[in-house]
Amino acid sequence: MDRLVDWKLIVQSYGFVGIIETATSFAMSYWYLERSGISFTQLWFSFGNLAETIDPEYYAQKLNQASSIYFVTLVVMYVPPIPTFRDIVTD
Repeated sequence: MDRLVDWKLIVQSYGFVGIIETATSFAMSYWYLERSGISFTQLWFSFGNLAETIDPEYYAQKLNQASSIYFVTLVVMYVPPIPTFRDIVTD
């Protein structure tokens, strides 16, 4: 039986490439927050409790933007391999 996906492809895409892409996306979003005045140390293990120096509205706005940066970074990293996968499938 000919299959489009086998276990090797799943291990490579989720176990190797997926971890790298996720770490890169998180790094980009936290880098944006750091440049916006919200450091990683203020978020690490804070569990939603803000420091008194951060305005809650400003925090919510920047967190929404950082979330968008995370997802856009993931999408941008998914685009370059698409022609490669298409060529592999058509061969």
